Amino acid sequence: MAFFESCSDEQLLALKAVQKFSGVTLKDKNPYSAEFDSTPSGQAVRVALEANHPDVAAHFKSTAEGFAQSLDVELFNRGKVELTKGIHSELMDTDAIYRQQFAARQQAEEERLLADMTAKADALAKSRGVTGSENQKYNPHLGGSKFRSYFEGLNAEAALNAQD
Repeated sequence: MAFFESCSDEQLLALKAVQKFSGVTLKDKNPYSAEFDSTPSGQAVRVALEANHPDVAAHFKSTAEGFAQSLDVELFNRGKVELTKGIHSELMDTDAIYRQQFAARQQAEEERLLADMTAKADALAKSRGVTGSENQKYNPHLGGSKFRSYFEGLNAEAALNAQD
């Protein structure tokens, strides 16, 4: 099977963009194959691919003829060793699925942290007797004419109450 036939539409579009960017006409072979590896144009294509389409580059690296993962990565994949910086780095460079899973884990962790911070902020506001959008009104240092007029109104009301 020819290389281009094995590529998805997304991968072919990424190659087209890299071809346009690098000025190198791509033939029907993997940019990470051994014969393409030694040429300056091959290096230019790989640099452009890794910079602009890292997931596609990782897939092409892992499917290149003669590609071999390190022993540490193989042991990690089998669950025999813990993840290290070196293994993580190699997997990010060569394994598109690992890269996607890592990005999904990062996004889920960020969402969890944001939800946790929001819940803690709401709990703090509630403990101070402030709820919802009312939270902003009690801090005169936030500025803005909306808040200034609110506090001026409170002060005027307090002055009227004091005269009674």
